[in-house]
Amino acid sequence: MLQLADIALYVIHLAITLYSLLGWLWSRGRRAHLIFLGAILACWFGLGLWKGIGYCPFTDWHWQVKVKLGASYADLPNSFIKHVWDAVLPWPITAPAADVLTFGAFFASIAVAIWLNFFKQTNPDPSR
Repeated sequence: MLQLADIALYVIHLAITLYSLLGWLWSRGRRAHLIFLGAILACWFGLGLWKGIGYCPFTDWHWQVKVKLGASYADLPNSFIKHVWDAVLPWPITAPAADVLTFGAFFASIAVAIWLNFFKQTNPDPSR
């Protein structure tokens, strides 16, 4: 059962990550995407005041499952992105580089989402 939870948390966390970065592509869901990004910010910087900046509840839950499966907290990075990067790519990434990549990509997605939600002019006549 824990193995299934481990797999499910990978799938959910990767889906959250992809939606965070690319959810603005779906024009009808842009407002929901922006709200979703706000929830992530609340976790990273709200809960992060107590748990550490960048805190993600899904990473916390996933690591709890991994420890029950036999992993050591000492062997798990603070970042899910670092964990996936190191597992998938042949060259490891440092923890600070993973954090810069994560925050940079996230804030770029926020910038695009804000621009699309509040500043982009929509043209109701597609012939123009």
